[in-house]
Amino acid sequence: AKAVAVVAGLLAVLVAIAVAILATLDVNHYRPDIEAAVEAATGRKLTIDGDLALTLGAPLALSVERASLANAPWASRPEMVVLDHAEMEVAVLPLLRRKLRIDRLALNGVALYLETDAAGADNWQFAPPEGAPAEAQSAQGGSPLDIRIREIELAGLRWAYRDAAGKQSLEGSVDTLGLTQDEPGGPIALALSARVGQAPLTASGTAGPLRA
Repeated sequence: AKAVAVVAGLLAVLVAIAVAILATLDVNHYRPDIEAAVEAATGRKLTIDGDLALTLGAPLALSVERASLANAPWASRPEMVVLDHAEMEVAVLPLLRRKLRIDRLALNGVALYLETDAAGADNWQFAPPEGAPAEAQSAQGGSPLDIRIREIELAGLRWAYRDAAGKQSLEGSVDTLGLTQDEPGGPIALALSARVGQAPLTASGTAGPLRA
C-alpha cells in the first residue's frame, strides 16, 4: 500500500511539473520550426505574423493570429491563403499514439485565392521543394498522422477563382459554415450561409460521410 502511495505521489509530482512547464511555455518560440515544417511538406512558405497561444485544459487549446500561405510561383497573387484568426481544441492523449483528435476547429477572416494557369496547373497542388531532405520527399509514404475533426466553424471567408485557360473568374463569400461529425465515418451536419457572385446561398441538413 505504501509503495502504491509513493508511486501515486511521484506521478502527481510529475504531472504538476508538466503542467507548470506547459503553463510557462511560449509557443511563439517554435514559430520558425512550424513555418519550416509546413514549407518542407508543401513547398510553400508559411508566414505567421501574429501570436501563437497555448491554453491548458481538457481539451488543449491552440490559437494563431495573422498567418498566410504563399501562392504558386506562377500565380497572380503572392498569397494563396490569408488568415486573421484560427483556434483549435485538441485531445492530448491520442497524440501519443500519432492520432490527432480535433474537437473543434474555428477559422475567422479568411481570404482564399484559387487559380489555374494556361497549362492547366492548379495552385492548390502542393509538393516538397526540390532538394528537400529525403524525409520530406517521402513523408506521404511513411506512417501518416491519423487526423479526425469533430467540428469545424468558419466565418468571414472571401474566395476568388480564376481560370487562365478558360479566361473565366468567379468570386464569393461564406458568412458562416458549420460542419459537425460526431462519429468517425458518420453523417455530417452542416449549416451554410454564403454568396456566389451576388447570389445568396443557404443550406442546412445532414450529408453522408466524406468518403462516400
